[in-house]
Amino acid sequence: SCPLQKAMKTKRRQEAEFYLAEKDVWVSVSVDPVRDHQGRISTVVHIIRDITGAKRATEELKRSEQRFRAVFDHTLVGLYRTTPEGRILMANPILVRMLGFSSLEELKRRNLEEEGFGRGCPRSVFKQRMEMVGHVVGLESAWVKKDGTTVFVRENARAVRDAQGKVLYYEGMVLDITERKRAEQALHQSEVKFRGLAEQSPNMIFIKVGGRIVYANRTCQEILGYSVEQLCEPAFDFFDLVAPESRGGAAVSLAEHAEGHGGEPRECVFLAKEGRRIEVLVSTKLIDFEGQKAALAIATDITQRKKTEQSLQRQTRLLNAINTVLTEGIRCESETELART
Repeated sequence: SCPLQKAMKTKRRQEAEFYLAEKDVWVSVSVDPVRDHQGRISTVVHIIRDITGAKRATEELKRSEQRFRAVFDHTLVGLYRTTPEGRILMANPILVRMLGFSSLEELKRRNLEEEGFGRGCPRSVFKQRMEMVGHVVGLESAWVKKDGTTVFVRENARAVRDAQGKVLYYEGMVLDITERKRAEQALHQSEVKFRGLAEQSPNMIFIKVGGRIVYANRTCQEILGYSVEQLCEPAFDFFDLVAPESRGGAAVSLAEHAEGHGGEPRECVFLAKEGRRIEVLVSTKLIDFEGQKAALAIATDITQRKKTEQSLQRQTRLLNAINTVLTEGIRCESETELART
């Protein structure tokens, strides 16, 4: 619409913006009616300003805001903006759902100074870091969902300050790491259970990664005479425990594990620290240990059993020999008796 016509009709100042396509510029036109002493419009003042730069800056800002909103609403991580006093200014849909709320308005009713953080993860720790360095990177903490359950998050955030250095708000991003935390807790519980069972086992139990022993139970120390610390030293060679005649079989078992195959139980001879020979039955299994492929070895001391077997074998041979002699003697006596008759 024409600002001049409006100004003449309303007798008031009118403004309008126009795009001049042939020159690719935007202009702002203002029309001011000027009255004479009788109150009639005698003159009209036109002011035309080139507003191309401001217009383009506004349009770019609008596009930037649209891009920000698209990222904010559709990113796969939680985004937020909160004040030091605990008010929630912004939160994207992912974060709203992560915390179990139905809407941003519902989430905004939460005061972060009073609720929202799990035991051992107070907001004061977050605020202290913000005051000291102005940001946090990789901060892991426990947040409380609407239903009271816990969600574990990994957080990156920064403090936004005014010209005087006062914190206006915090803005950050959070990643839900609850599944990872649960897996870590389950792994820890499994390791605790394994160590409890392993430390009570009468068998020697080793975990070997590459050429190094990374775990040995107390039974290893008691039978072999080496301390657990000595066995787990990087320079300690596992094959120092194996008698020369048994090293070939041990090497075969390790090679089978390297190819992903489980080895059959093998009898071999271990050497204690003082040189004593120990007959053992070794079972091995390929496992994952702290993200690495490892060999779990369970060695049962069968020295006494072997001695018993050898003693039984000697007794059996002796009994067989005695039985042979007695049988021969009886046969000879029978033949002599027959000859007399």
